[in-house]
Amino acid sequence: MIDVDKIKFLGGFGSVLVILSFLPYIGFILALIGFFLIGIAFKQISELKQEEYMFKDFLLGTIIGFVAILIMLLGFKIVVSVFSIPDSPLLSKIFSVILYMSGWGLLIISANFLKKIYFYLSKVFSTDAFKKAGELIYIGAVLSIIPFFAVIILIGFLFAAVGFFSIRTVSTQINSNILEL
Repeated sequence: MIDVDKIKFLGGFGSVLVILSFLPYIGFILALIGFFLIGIAFKQISELKQEEYMFKDFLLGTIIGFVAILIMLLGFKIVVSVFSIPDSPLLSKIFSVILYMSGWGLLIISANFLKKIYFYLSKVFSTDAFKKAGELIYIGAVLSIIPFFAVIILIGFLFAAVGFFSIRTVSTQINSNILEL
């Protein structure tokens, strides 16, 4: 039997680590560990619900998201450097903007996968925090064309942490919710 308390801890603590991804030097490592822990929680939930697509969607969304962030960071660095040089070629400017925009598009695709999964968790565990997490992650991805607004994604993971920590541990109540869906 899968332990619901373990799902709460892994998902909640993993979400908190993702929130700390803004910290210099160690933020990226914390985010990787956080997504790994959330992935274990999603794997257990998908086994509990016998819905393998849930874990696969999480994995796909996470991988696309990391690639998107790396492309956006590279694109942003190139945009800043190319546009700061007065006589840089037009082709370099166009390439840098296209690179940044393609990373942004991938981030939206990634957020859509996560939104779908968190909406599903909202139904399974009867908590609106997961639904709000999915909405904020998606909205943050859409608005992150301006890098400052990526903080909305972190707020979405705060709601995910609240959602995981608020999962009821009364196994009969959770099992009845799971069986109904």
